Amino acid sequence: MFMLSYSWSYAFGDILDTLVDFCRSQELDPKRTYVWICCLCVNQHRVVQQSKTEQSGMLAPTVNFFAEFGQRVARIGHLLAMMSPWQNPTYLKRVWCIFELYTSHIEGCEVTVVMPPSEKKALEEDLFGESGNIKVFYDVLSKTKVEDAQASVEKDRIAILEMIKEKPGYHVLNDRLNALLCGWIRRVTVEVIKMRQEAFQNHGNELSYEQLNQLRSGRHDAAHRMLQNMYTLRLQPESGSE
Repeated sequence: MFMLSYSWSYAFGDILDTLVDFCRSQELDPKRTYVWICCLCVNQHRVVQQSKTEQSGMLAPTVNFFAEFGQRVARIGHLLAMMSPWQNPTYLKRVWCIFELYTSHIEGCEVTVVMPPSEKKALEEDLFGESGNIKVFYDVLSKTKVEDAQASVEKDRIAILEMIKEKPGYHVLNDRLNALLCGWIRRVTVEVIKMRQEAFQNHGNELSYEQLNQLRSGRHDAAHRMLQNMYTLRLQPESGSE
């Protein structure tokens, strides 16, 4: 079972596409894969009513929401953090998304970054297109700053950020987020290279597995340069051709 962590601003179609793509990539049967989603599992009408009476979106003093949520995350054990758009994820700007990631970190749960297929395509184009530049990837990492996350209710934002500041600290969670993003982009890039390797092989070309090893070890710049060099060589005319 999985728990989906996402921003409420995401389109339903993107959420569905993301979950289907995740099942495909993990070779899971969508009909036998269960995902806990707050908008379907939490009475949102009650939340709205509480927010009106307590001036707080979820931190009503009559409900120990933090403890309850922590227990739920721990029982499920695997969080799917949906980030979109990949260049500037809305997820990183919403304090409740950060809280869910924070809770997973405290509870020692597994976290997997997921994105809609359309964002995977955008990532592929941004990194490996004609105007692709690995700098885009580092720009994404430089924007990770959980302390700037916002909430609809200021009281919620202050309470959550105070918890994070106390333990484990902003810098620790920022580093954790960047590690997750690096891992996700590495996995997607390996998928892209494998697909393009097959395309090259179909045309009588072979792509070195050194490139895949560089990606797995996190050497993104080297792998990117190798891929760009492959494209350059492929476009050059063969010896003796006009």
